[in-house]
Amino acid sequence: MLIVIGWCLAGAVDVVWSLYVLGQLNRVYASTFLVTAIAFSLLSFAASSCIYVRQNFDQVRGASFLGLLPITVGAILRIPVSIATLFWLHRPEIRDSFSPLPWHESQLGRFLRGQQARFRSVLATTGWLVVWSAVCIAIVALFVDGYVIPYGPSQYHIDDGSIESITNKEHDLTFGLRSSGTGRGQGNRPSALVYRCDQLTLLSSVPTLHMNLSLGSPVLIEENGQYRELVQGDVEAFFQKISGMPHPNEATSLFRSVLQIRSAQEAVRPRNPLTLSPAEQLQDRNRHLFDASAIVLPESVAYAELASLFDKSVFEVRKRKDRAVYLNLNPADWFMVPACGLSLAIWLGGVWRITRRKRLRPTASTPTGPMANDGPTSLETAPLSP
Repeated sequence: MLIVIGWCLAGAVDVVWSLYVLGQLNRVYASTFLVTAIAFSLLSFAASSCIYVRQNFDQVRGASFLGLLPITVGAILRIPVSIATLFWLHRPEIRDSFSPLPWHESQLGRFLRGQQARFRSVLATTGWLVVWSAVCIAIVALFVDGYVIPYGPSQYHIDDGSIESITNKEHDLTFGLRSSGTGRGQGNRPSALVYRCDQLTLLSSVPTLHMNLSLGSPVLIEENGQYRELVQGDVEAFFQKISGMPHPNEATSLFRSVLQIRSAQEAVRPRNPLTLSPAEQLQDRNRHLFDASAIVLPESVAYAELASLFDKSVFEVRKRKDRAVYLNLNPADWFMVPACGLSLAIWLGGVWRITRRKRLRPTASTPTGPMANDGPTSLETAPLSP
């Protein structure tokens, strides 16, 4: 019994060591230690089981020789126990106390055969799951590449901060401008869309002095949370606040430029994606798919830069060194969320069907129904009437 307990303790030490190694998988050699620890822990428990039921003499002796290998931490206990087991097995009465049953009929052999059949079933199920998952991934990839990227509904957000300042040197008038826009499109290729700004903000050096505009038809100005139509007097009032003078000539020029922004953006036509090289087409198609980060808008994309819409004889537009026009382009949420949910439901349905599948075993059938007991069969003889 002491030898059985020693083997169990050695196996327990290896189990604890394997759990410790499991937390160190960031190391290259940790996986090797994990496999060896698990293997020797199973060896220790199997040897203790065979000794306890006095079966599989040759296997116990082989496990004792393997237990002499100083590989895992459990060898601190396993090596002395293995030496004691070898001396113990050398005694003739101990050898005779072991059952002569062959391996396949022993308790451990029957257990391993049952586990082998179960392992084959699990392996077959895993194989079907891998095949089913690969088929689903291939279908989703074809759907994304064949529909979502070229034709699927998309949504974009553009943020134009390319203008650093707008100045009128004659009157020492300086203000900033920033615009943004959100809209829907078709496809997930940057070159296939025309990006338009629908919000415009005139900025001053004083943070509280700014004017928010909605670039629609007509152009609206936000005032105390409400929108109304923009008039030239609103621009003059803005100049009055930031410089102390209304500057009517400059206000007229700026007012006309703001009114032209919408029509200038609507006149822009998208660039034909077929004019791009194959490498540019691949980058153009896959750059924004499922990527929530903003990028600098490429020069080739159809977009009306606001700096070109101001009268250069009246205003001097100073642009930033980098093209600070940032773009987010993603598949539309209202389309992708149900599509992903449906795909996941179909995949989970297939997984459930595979894991719940049971193979039918042939069983002896017996006749049923109204004809089951009608008259004698061919192997019976009807009794003779007297």
